[in-house]
Amino acid sequence: MVKMKAESIDTEKPSRGVSIMKENVMHDDDYGVEAELTSLSWLQSLDITSASSLPTPPCSPSPPPITRQPRKKLSPLIKAELDLAANAEKYRTDPDAKPPFSYATIICLAMRANNNKVSLSNIYAWIRENFLFYKYADPAWQ
Repeated sequence: MVKMKAESIDTEKPSRGVSIMKENVMHDDDYGVEAELTSLSWLQSLDITSASSLPTPPCSPSPPPITRQPRKKLSPLIKAELDLAANAEKYRTDPDAKPPFSYATIICLAMRANNNKVSLSNIYAWIRENFLFYKYADPAWQ
């Protein structure tokens, strides 16, 4: 807090601990608080550029390299693509080998095989061509 000097004006009878000033009313209690504040005048004379540099602390050891664990959960579509690649011949030739995929996954596989631009009849044709089970199954699956 900055102390301001001001002329006191005598009034009839100022109350205890209060001096009436032209600009401010200052309490005697304010001087006690100000006396407890730390002086920062030394900060103005500090020249950072001329200060000696502090020693550099030693570097921390580098952390061990992060090893990636293979993901345990794959998306159903990725699983289906892997299964289809591994069992493509079985699904194409065995009419009893029902693929373990949902209809949505099979449709996605058909769309991916045709660069995502395919008509509904082309989706059905791809499914019948790649899964012999659906070629001979009841047409109600369509």
